[in-house]
Amino acid sequence: MAQNLKKSVNFKKDKTSVTAKSIDIKIRQTLLAVDELEREFNNTNQKMRLLL
Repeated sequence: MAQNLKKSVNFKKDKTSVTAKSIDIKIRQTLLAVDELEREFNNTNQKMRLLL
């Protein structure tokens, strides 16, 4: 019984760790996308200034 409980706790801990890693990866991807959008925005601003 204690062995099964220990396995269950370890599984939940591993699952939480995997979920945390997945969330971390998604946050990093979002930050990269935001950086890319910011660069595009800045490039567009520079082009607009050249046109004016």
